[in-house]
Amino acid sequence: MDTERLLELVQNHYGQRLQSLALFGSRATGTHRPDSDADLLLVIDPLPTGRMARSAEWLPLEENWPGPFLSPLFYTPAELQMGSPAFFGMTLGEVAILYDHQGLLASYIEDLRRRLKEMGARRIGVGRTAYWDMGRPGGQVVL
Repeated sequence: MDTERLLELVQNHYGQRLQSLALFGSRATGTHRPDSDADLLLVIDPLPTGRMARSAEWLPLEENWPGPFLSPLFYTPAELQMGSPAFFGMTLGEVAILYDHQGLLASYIEDLRRRLKEMGARRIGVGRTAYWDMGRPGGQVVL
């Protein structure tokens, strides 16, 4: 996958609004199949409100992409700080940060890694059948 070309397209499309771009999942770890999509995390500020508006803004970029199908997740910096289980694998190194203005994403991932370790969370299983044990039987999990 041509990550340099992808970064160029994304930077041209979003300009200075782009804060971070990362590839995660099987394409980041090299465990993808030929038909695997490319999971992307984009931190953009500002972003339109709502999934449909964000996807509509993304569509022209995707039309110019000759590579694998792209599966983007869009976050503002504030939404990134609210967290998501989608970020857990990134704490294990299952991510390739392609662009990170001011280290926003790297800092978030490192902080999440620290918090997961402090609560005793661990991933159980292998590959696609893995799940996270949050180390809080019957307790509330706050990230």
